[in-house]
Amino acid sequence: MSDTGRKKTITLDDIEYKNVPNQQKIDELMKDLDNNKHIVIIGAGIIGVCTAYYLTKHKDFDPKKHHITLLESTRVAGGASGKSGGLLATWAFPLQIAPYSFQLHQELADEHGGEELWDYRRLTSLSIEADIRDEYIKQRQNSLRETSKHGSSSIKKSGKLKEVNGCCIPSEQNFASTVATKPEFEFGNDVGNGRSNSKLGFMDSDDSDSDEFMDFAAGPQMMNRAMPTSDMTSLDMGSKNSDDGVPKSLENDETHLNEKLPSDLNWINKALVNQWTPLGGKDSTAIVHPFKFTIFLLQKAIETGAVDLVMGSITKLYFNNDITNEIDSESSERRTDVEDFHINGVDYVQTDDSIPEEERKTVHLKATQVIVCMGPWTSKILKDCPVNGLRAHSIIVKPSTKNNDTNSSTEISPFAIFSELRCTDNEYFSPELYVRKDEIYICGEGDTMTELPDTTAQVEVLDKRCQELYTNSSKMSSMIASGHITKKQACYLPIVNVPTTTGPLLGETNATGLYVGVGHSCWGINNAPASGKLLSQLIFEGEFKDADLSTLDPTLYFDASI
Repeated sequence: MSDTGRKKTITLDDIEYKNVPNQQKIDELMKDLDNNKHIVIIGAGIIGVCTAYYLTKHKDFDPKKHHITLLESTRVAGGASGKSGGLLATWAFPLQIAPYSFQLHQELADEHGGEELWDYRRLTSLSIEADIRDEYIKQRQNSLRETSKHGSSSIKKSGKLKEVNGCCIPSEQNFASTVATKPEFEFGNDVGNGRSNSKLGFMDSDDSDSDEFMDFAAGPQMMNRAMPTSDMTSLDMGSKNSDDGVPKSLENDETHLNEKLPSDLNWINKALVNQWTPLGGKDSTAIVHPFKFTIFLLQKAIETGAVDLVMGSITKLYFNNDITNEIDSESSERRTDVEDFHINGVDYVQTDDSIPEEERKTVHLKATQVIVCMGPWTSKILKDCPVNGLRAHSIIVKPSTKNNDTNSSTEISPFAIFSELRCTDNEYFSPELYVRKDEIYICGEGDTMTELPDTTAQVEVLDKRCQELYTNSSKMSSMIASGHITKKQACYLPIVNVPTTTGPLLGETNATGLYVGVGHSCWGINNAPASGKLLSQLIFEGEFKDADLSTLDPTLYFDASI
């Protein structure tokens, strides 16, 4: 049944927390382990929440026989789940789950009214190379003045895009192997009167197009993804004679700027763009507000009566009826000299603000299954798990859409822009800009300048990095320059530190009953629904029904007994 009639957006105030888990029900369930399940999910970010949601939606789920305790140490969606951009794409990585998860996002939006409740919308994604050096901007302004006098343009384009440092763009060394898994794609021979590179679809202004692969650098962790297969020829590329109603200005004068850019891209200074390439159209790219999305699904899971959200920080995993070596109470090394190494419980320390610190206790929970969804904090409890944190700063800008000439407002068009901006002769900056419902999300490259803090509440936000995002993006857009920052933030992306995979790691570990859904990098928002649904299949049916995740098997990459 559709929830489209419901208008209220779920907030944290609507979420019911439990001071203590439902021990009475848990104890009853644990009396019959052959038929009942008590599933503990560690981490109430988007992966943990989607897992809880899809467990309750599974055909075999019975609230009388099954109960879920969702542990969160600090705040629901307090990390990347609430501070990421929310970009969705069929061409995300890994190929095993990205298109499937994109489809699930659409289904959830259709079922529950996602356009209204978590700002789901389709958009177009582009990669651009632009020059924002002050002297170049002045040169372009002078060039436009001369063009308006003499009726011709002398815009000189730079060389082809060499590096794009956004985390969602492919790395050079991984690109060939990624493309090899997909059919060769084309964007057409004549797209908006501009020729395209037959392999990559790069749009260039001169007649020296080549079929060579472009070089990419995908941020510090060299992440790869599949390239899109959407038909970009359906985009309205515009022409210099088009009149789309946008007021004339340096930013929007279609006559003298790069007319091969989509005509409805009305919020960047097209005169500064040297070249661009389409990444995905509205058939393959979308966006959500990740915090709103996560909170909504959590509320739906709790409404079943079979999910409890408990504030607590995990401190210990218990295996084989508490088989641990307690000689060293600090290390509590696990004994693994048993045939069946399985999990049976966890300890957590209460972190609920309603409980005075001096009264907070360590609580033991028995469990039939434990699912670790702790993002970059996974190695805090699974020491051998190769998931690290990459800090990424972002800002949210409320753009100015008012046109002073006409005293009217211009609706900002829905695009996701991956950019490489030339700031000086030797310096480049690569922000990513995503248009949401009424704001623009702007993020930068990741950094490893600081160690992972203990909690999401302790993440340090560098004002300098946020201001750098705003300053450089403002040079590309008068709407941003005339707008204002509404939020400065930072989060840690969970990166799988293994050269042979981009992650995530999904499935059961070498400890029976212990599962992980971790290491989703910059595509965690996109891949969360598929991750949750596939884990629910594995727990209730013993296998992944909708995808082959053999290469994402956690047992290939770490030992849960360490």
